Amino acid sequence: TGVFLIEVCRQLANLLVEVWEILQIQKDVSTKNTKIERSVAILEARRKVAYSCLYGVDKNPYAVSLAKVSLSLFIWSTKDSLNFLDHALRCGDALIGLSNESLNHMQWRVSSTSIVNDDQSLDKVLISSLWNQIMISTSERKMIANALIATFFTQNKKQREKDRCQLIKEIKFWSQCKSIGNTKKSAFYFSLLNNRSHALSRLGLSLTPFHWHLEFPKVFRQGGFDVIVGNPPFMGKNTLINAHHHYYIDWLKTVHEGTHGNADLVAHFFRKAYVLLRNKGTFGFISTNTIAQGDTRATGLTWLCSHAGALIYDATRRNKWPGDATV
Repeated sequence: TGVFLIEVCRQLANLLVEVWEILQIQKDVSTKNTKIERSVAILEARRKVAYSCLYGVDKNPYAVSLAKVSLSLFIWSTKDSLNFLDHALRCGDALIGLSNESLNHMQWRVSSTSIVNDDQSLDKVLISSLWNQIMISTSERKMIANALIATFFTQNKKQREKDRCQLIKEIKFWSQCKSIGNTKKSAFYFSLLNNRSHALSRLGLSLTPFHWHLEFPKVFRQGGFDVIVGNPPFMGKNTLINAHHHYYIDWLKTVHEGTHGNADLVAHFFRKAYVLLRNKGTFGFISTNTIAQGDTRATGLTWLCSHAGALIYDATRRNKWPGDATV
């Protein structure tokens, strides 16, 4: 609903105004006074922060729409519509998506063993080399990424690898036909790929992949996010199975090395947030004490600290949650 975004906007804007006041910088003010009127400055700072610094993702489209409205009202936007936030507030499943590296290798998760042990000759050359031969748009990259995701969720474990290899062949043929200007065959293979990319929705599967590097390219050209904050869902194994696709846990175990099927869903948000950060970036989440217990701890905090080099520099324990929620 935008609560975290609004608070981040408030705090960053206040810091920005403090800098303006120190440097005595004032923009778009008709008078010659050098002192910034604080109320006007705060509003201007909030707008700058909202337009340039904030990003948000939610799998619920209504929550995304509400966040746009809330943030627009908070900054007193003078825009005629809420479209100015479309680039920053997006809808999708934050845990289902591919990194650029995974997409280039056409693997659900890239590791040294997955590349070396893959006996498919088409995988030995990065798919990115094919991208360099043709003009491919961001929408076409999303199409291919969604098609690769579909091979995982629409097939059992034995068949999905065969389907992935077939997908790679179709991509290669499409790229070759496109590079030599064979529009008829190029259109044929494009239709195959496009059909694959819509497999999830066509089969009625409530999965909306979200490829962070493709959705927020500006962020990742700079190395990733500086800060990530949020209140990720916490959901035990049984609830997770009942609420999601039957291959959902398999996906989480595939993309997050060393994870346990019994881990709470919140651990996977910790893992995902960490890989989205730039060097020396930081994230802060609200969580239950489950994050420090059993398989959830091993999947999340323990793995991040022992394998990824993460550092927990601050944590609040046993904080009483306001209201009637059982947290």
